[in-house]
Amino acid sequence: MQDSLVSIIIPAYNAASLIEEALHSVSQQSYVHWEVIIVEDGTEDGTAGILKHFEQTVKQVVQYISHPLNRGVSEARNTAISAANGGYIALLDHDDVWEESHLQILMQKFQETQTDIVFSSAYFFDNLTRYSRGTHGPCEKELDLFPQSLLNRCYIPVSSVIMKRSVPTLVGGFDPNLSKAEDLDYWLR
Repeated sequence: MQDSLVSIIIPAYNAASLIEEALHSVSQQSYVHWEVIIVEDGTEDGTAGILKHFEQTVKQVVQYISHPLNRGVSEARNTAISAANGGYIALLDHDDVWEESHLQILMQKFQETQTDIVFSSAYFFDNLTRYSRGTHGPCEKELDLFPQSLLNRCYIPVSSVIMKRSVPTLVGGFDPNLSKAEDLDYWLR
């Protein structure tokens, strides 16, 4: 395991129409010590070809894993986490994108705070129109009442999270029995 390496895990289900933009946002990161692990979860829609092209354009390690049958986002994330080589795990859904400084800023926060998990607020926008739907993240009162405030609302955008590799060892994987709110369950644990 490489301590400063960030393993970016991307679960992919019918992802071909959007994953290229997610991968482009990864390739533009100012923090360049990363690898990408994509788990295609029971689909064959061209994601593998898009990933092969992406792999040819970056110098970092790119892994592709395929689940023959759909197991759900939790199992896809767990599979990717198991394959990760980094000291940090970054979550990115196939239909999300990062700003260029996302990894850099959050990795700096690890150095400043010595915490096990960091996250940021996120901008929500319509994929077709690019129309802004607002910002999702905690308000000041929710931060003051953390972690109890998570019981009222899940304000941690999953694709903004980076956690130390030790976190899955301590709390386990994402619960494959949950089809919704698997991220909230994880944060609460």
